[in-house]
Amino acid sequence: MRRLRFAGIWLSVIALGCSTVRQDAVPADGIIPALQSRSRNTTRIALWTLEQNGFIVPVVFYEKPYAEAKPALNQLVENLQQLPAPKLAKLDGSFKYYQGIYSSVFHKGGNGWKP
Repeated sequence: MRRLRFAGIWLSVIALGCSTVRQDAVPADGIIPALQSRSRNTTRIALWTLEQNGFIVPVVFYEKPYAEAKPALNQLVENLQQLPAPKLAKLDGSFKYYQGIYSSVFHKGGNGWKP
C-alpha cells in the first residue's frame, strides 16, 4: 500500500512536469514584440495568428539566416503599429491564445535563427 501511494505521488509529479509550459517560451508582451524577437517558434506563431485574423503575411524561410527575414518582419511590424489600439489589442489576445496552444508543440530543440 505504501509503495503504491509513493508510485502515485511520483506519477503525479511527472505528469505535472510534462504538462506545464516553460515560462521562457511564453512572451509577456503581444504580437509586435514576438515579431521582433529572434525566436523562430514565436515568430511562426505570430505569423500564424496574423493569417488566422485575415492579414497577408510575408513568406519567411526559417532555415535561412535571420538577416534575410528581418526586412519583411520589420515592414510587417510598421504596418501593425499603424493599427488602432482596439484592433491591436484583439491581435495580442489572439496571439496569446495561439501561443498557449502551440508553444509546447514548437518547443522541441533549437529555437534560434541560423546566424
